[in-house]
Amino acid sequence: MRSGHKRRDVIDQLFSPSTITAVTRLLVERVTDRDGYEVGLCFSYHDDIENIFGGSNIEISSRDVGGMRPRTRDTLEKVNRDTDQHANLKRLIENIVDKREYRYDDEKHERTVAYLNDFLRPDGFELRDLNERWRLFPVNSGQPVTAQLDKKIQFSDYESVRNDFERALSQISMDPEGAVTSACSLVESVCKCILDEMQIPMPNKQD
Repeated sequence: MRSGHKRRDVIDQLFSPSTITAVTRLLVERVTDRDGYEVGLCFSYHDDIENIFGGSNIEISSRDVGGMRPRTRDTLEKVNRDTDQHANLKRLIENIVDKREYRYDDEKHERTVAYLNDFLRPDGFELRDLNERWRLFPVNSGQPVTAQLDKKIQFSDYESVRNDFERALSQISMDPEGAVTSACSLVESVCKCILDEMQIPMPNKQD
Protein backbone atom coordinates (compact mmCIF):
# COMPACT_ATOMS: atom_id res chain seq x y z
CA MET A 1 0.00 0.00 0.00
CA ARG A 2 2.78 2.39 0.93
CA SER A 3 4.60 1.78 -2.35
CA GLY A 4 1.34 2.55 -4.15
CA HIS A 5 1.16 5.92 -2.43
CA LYS A 6 4.72 6.68 -3.47
CA ARG A 7 3.94 5.90 -7.10
CA ARG A 8 0.93 8.22 -6.99
CA ASP A 9 3.04 11.01 -5.49
CA VAL A 10 5.58 10.66 -8.28
CA ILE A 11 2.85 10.71 -10.94
CA ASP A 12 1.31 13.83 -9.42
CA GLN A 13 4.61 15.72 -9.53
CA LEU A 14 4.95 18.05 -12.48
CA PHE A 15 8.76 18.23 -12.50
CA SER A 16 11.61 15.99 -11.41
CA PRO A 17 13.61 16.67 -8.22
CA SER A 18 16.52 17.75 -10.43
CA THR A 19 14.41 20.47 -12.04
CA ILE A 20 13.12 21.64 -8.65
CA THR A 21 16.73 21.86 -7.44
CA ALA A 22 17.72 23.85 -10.53
CA VAL A 23 14.83 26.30 -10.07
CA THR A 24 15.71 26.72 -6.38
CA ARG A 25 19.33 27.48 -7.21
CA LEU A 26 18.43 29.96 -9.96
CA LEU A 27 16.33 31.90 -7.46
CA VAL A 28 18.64 32.09 -4.45
CA GLU A 29 22.18 31.01 -5.38
CA ARG A 30 24.98 32.12 -7.65
CA VAL A 31 24.80 29.60 -10.47
CA THR A 32 27.02 29.16 -13.51
CA ASP A 33 26.34 27.19 -16.67
CA ARG A 34 28.62 24.56 -18.17
CA ASP A 35 30.79 27.32 -19.69
CA GLY A 36 31.24 29.08 -16.37
CA TYR A 37 28.92 32.02 -17.07
CA GLU A 38 26.49 33.24 -14.41
CA VAL A 39 22.80 32.44 -14.86
CA GLY A 40 19.62 33.02 -12.88
CA LEU A 41 18.31 35.72 -10.56
CA CYS A 42 20.19 35.03 -7.31
CA PHE A 43 17.87 37.01 -5.02
CA SER A 44 19.44 38.19 -1.78
CA TYR A 45 16.35 39.26 0.14
CA HIS A 46 13.22 37.50 1.33
CA ASP A 47 11.10 40.32 -0.10
CA ASP A 48 12.36 39.56 -3.62
CA ILE A 49 11.51 35.88 -3.25
CA GLU A 50 8.08 36.69 -1.85
CA ASN A 51 7.40 39.05 -4.76
CA ILE A 52 8.20 36.53 -7.51
CA PHE A 53 6.20 33.78 -5.79
CA GLY A 54 3.33 36.16 -5.15
CA GLY A 55 3.40 37.25 -8.79
CA SER A 56 2.91 33.58 -9.68
CA ASN A 57 0.00 33.23 -7.23
CA ILE A 58 2.01 30.90 -4.98
CA GLU A 59 1.91 31.23 -1.21
CA ILE A 60 5.49 30.89 -0.02
CA SER A 61 6.39 28.94 3.11
CA SER A 62 6.80 30.86 6.37
CA ARG A 63 10.15 32.44 7.14
CA ASP A 64 10.23 30.12 10.16
CA VAL A 65 11.19 27.30 7.76
CA GLY A 66 14.73 28.65 7.73
CA GLY A 67 16.95 30.60 5.38
CA MET A 68 16.05 31.58 1.84
CA ARG A 69 17.16 28.33 0.22
CA PRO A 70 15.24 25.95 2.56
CA ARG A 71 12.20 28.21 2.38
CA THR A 72 12.28 28.35 -1.42
CA ARG A 73 12.89 24.61 -1.78
CA ASP A 74 10.08 23.76 0.67
CA THR A 75 7.63 25.93 -1.29
CA LEU A 76 8.62 24.46 -4.66
CA GLU A 77 8.32 20.89 -3.43
CA LYS A 78 4.83 21.57 -2.03
CA VAL A 79 3.46 23.12 -5.23
CA ASN A 80 5.15 20.44 -7.34
CA ARG A 81 3.09 17.81 -5.49
CA ASP A 82 -0.15 19.80 -5.67
CA THR A 83 -1.87 19.38 -9.04
CA ASP A 84 -4.03 22.44 -8.32
CA GLN A 85 -0.83 24.51 -8.16
CA HIS A 86 0.89 23.18 -11.28
CA ALA A 87 -0.30 26.03 -13.50
CA ASN A 88 1.14 28.51 -10.98
CA LEU A 89 4.43 26.59 -10.85
CA LYS A 90 4.68 26.84 -14.62
CA ARG A 91 3.97 30.56 -14.36
CA LEU A 92 6.79 30.90 -11.82
CA ILE A 93 9.27 29.32 -14.22
CA GLU A 94 8.10 31.68 -16.95
CA ASN A 95 8.56 34.61 -14.56
CA ILE A 96 12.11 33.51 -13.82
CA VAL A 97 12.96 34.09 -17.49
CA ASP A 98 10.98 37.31 -17.86
CA LYS A 99 13.39 39.54 -19.80
CA ARG A 100 12.57 42.46 -17.52
CA GLU A 101 14.42 40.64 -14.74
CA TYR A 102 17.63 40.78 -16.82
CA ARG A 103 17.94 44.47 -17.54
CA TYR A 104 20.43 45.17 -20.32
CA ASP A 105 21.89 41.66 -20.07
CA ASP A 106 20.40 39.70 -22.96
CA GLU A 107 23.23 37.18 -22.91
CA LYS A 108 22.58 36.23 -19.28
CA HIS A 109 18.90 35.87 -20.09
CA GLU A 110 19.64 33.56 -23.04
CA ARG A 111 22.01 31.48 -20.91
CA THR A 112 19.36 31.15 -18.19
CA VAL A 113 16.76 29.92 -20.68
CA ALA A 114 19.22 27.37 -22.09
CA TYR A 115 20.19 26.24 -18.57
CA LEU A 116 16.56 25.72 -17.57
CA ASN A 117 15.66 23.93 -20.80
CA ASP A 118 18.42 21.37 -20.15
CA PHE A 119 16.44 20.33 -17.04
CA LEU A 120 12.92 20.86 -18.40
CA ARG A 121 13.19 18.82 -21.61
CA PRO A 122 13.70 15.44 -19.87
CA ASP A 123 10.50 16.31 -17.96
CA GLY A 124 8.68 16.86 -21.26
CA PHE A 125 8.65 20.67 -21.29
CA GLU A 126 10.63 23.52 -22.79
CA LEU A 127 10.65 27.31 -22.73
CA ARG A 128 9.90 28.99 -26.08
CA ASP A 129 9.86 32.59 -27.19
CA LEU A 130 6.33 33.67 -28.04
CA ASN A 131 6.15 37.30 -29.17
CA GLU A 132 9.01 38.38 -26.87
CA ARG A 133 7.45 36.49 -23.95
CA TRP A 134 8.92 33.17 -22.86
CA ARG A 135 6.31 30.48 -22.27
CA LEU A 136 6.49 26.87 -21.09
CA PHE A 137 5.18 24.28 -23.56
CA PRO A 138 5.12 20.49 -23.80
CA VAL A 139 7.97 19.25 -25.96
CA ASN A 140 6.90 18.68 -29.59
CA SER A 141 3.49 20.29 -29.04
CA GLY A 142 2.79 21.06 -32.68
CA GLN A 143 5.78 23.38 -32.96
CA PRO A 144 6.05 23.62 -36.79
CA VAL A 145 2.37 24.57 -37.13
CA THR A 146 2.32 27.02 -34.23
CA ALA A 147 5.56 28.61 -35.41
CA GLN A 148 3.97 29.43 -38.78
CA LEU A 149 0.85 30.82 -37.10
CA ASP A 150 2.98 32.84 -34.73
CA LYS A 151 4.82 34.50 -37.63
CA LYS A 152 1.51 35.56 -39.17
CA ILE A 153 0.02 36.79 -35.91
CA GLN A 154 3.10 38.87 -35.03
CA PHE A 155 2.24 41.11 -37.98
CA SER A 156 -1.36 41.48 -36.89
CA ASP A 157 -2.52 44.79 -35.44
CA TYR A 158 -5.26 43.07 -33.48
CA GLU A 159 -4.37 42.40 -29.87
CA SER A 160 -7.39 40.10 -29.38
CA VAL A 161 -6.02 37.67 -31.98
CA ARG A 162 -2.59 37.56 -30.34
CA ASN A 163 -4.12 37.11 -26.87
CA ASP A 164 -6.36 34.22 -27.97
CA PHE A 165 -3.43 32.54 -29.71
CA GLU A 166 -1.15 32.79 -26.66
CA ARG A 167 -3.94 31.62 -24.34
CA ALA A 168 -4.66 28.55 -26.50
CA LEU A 169 -0.99 27.53 -26.56
CA SER A 170 -0.46 28.06 -22.85
CA GLN A 171 -3.44 25.82 -21.98
CA ILE A 172 -2.51 22.84 -24.16
CA SER A 173 -0.89 20.75 -21.43
CA MET A 174 -2.76 21.87 -18.30
CA ASP A 175 -6.25 22.58 -19.64
CA PRO A 176 -6.96 20.93 -23.03
CA GLU A 177 -10.65 21.89 -22.94
CA GLY A 178 -9.69 25.49 -22.25
CA ALA A 179 -7.24 25.35 -25.15
CA VAL A 180 -10.04 24.28 -27.51
CA THR A 181 -12.26 27.10 -26.24
CA SER A 182 -9.43 29.61 -26.77
CA ALA A 183 -8.80 28.22 -30.27
CA CYS A 184 -12.48 28.76 -31.09
CA SER A 185 -12.20 32.33 -29.78
CA LEU A 186 -9.14 32.77 -32.01
CA VAL A 187 -11.16 31.79 -35.10
CA GLU A 188 -13.94 34.19 -34.07
CA SER A 189 -11.43 36.99 -33.53
CA VAL A 190 -9.91 36.43 -36.98
CA CYS A 191 -13.35 36.49 -38.60
CA LYS A 192 -14.22 39.73 -36.84
CA CYS A 193 -10.91 41.25 -37.97
CA ILE A 194 -11.67 40.28 -41.57
CA LEU A 195 -15.13 41.89 -41.37
CA ASP A 196 -13.57 44.97 -39.85
CA GLU A 197 -10.97 45.21 -42.63
CA MET A 198 -13.71 44.82 -45.24
CA GLN A 199 -15.84 47.43 -43.40
CA ILE A 200 -18.71 44.99 -43.11
CA PRO A 201 -20.95 45.43 -40.02
CA MET A 202 -20.90 42.64 -37.45
CA PRO A 203 -23.93 40.34 -37.75
CA ASN A 204 -26.48 40.54 -34.95
CA LYS A 205 -26.22 36.78 -34.51
CA GLN A 206 -22.56 35.85 -34.07
CA ASP A 207 -22.80 32.11 -33.39
